[in-house]
Amino acid sequence: MVLKIPGTAGHLRHSLVHELAHHLEHACSDHAELRVAFLEAQNLPEDTPWFEGHSWEETPSEQYAETVVRLVLDRPVWNYRLPLTPEAVATVRDWGGGP
Repeated sequence: MVLKIPGTAGHLRHSLVHELAHHLEHACSDHAELRVAFLEAQNLPEDTPWFEGHSWEETPSEQYAETVVRLVLDRPVWNYRLPLTPEAVATVRDWGGGP
């Protein structure tokens, strides 16, 4: 996990939650089920590579991590032009057991 210091408190919180979301991808065996549902909710083909995209913003893994940031910190994604659908946010929220 890499956090760039110095940074604002908000940026450090954002980065930490984002990177912990990536940790879940690798450590949680149930994450494979989430990927299928997340791709569908993002209107992406089910065979879309999870860790690849034409750009950082178009990489499903990064979209997922930013969705976690949005849910945990209760604020919209900032600094990036990520296409997060309301369905994708709900999918991750429901998978994580949030309200």
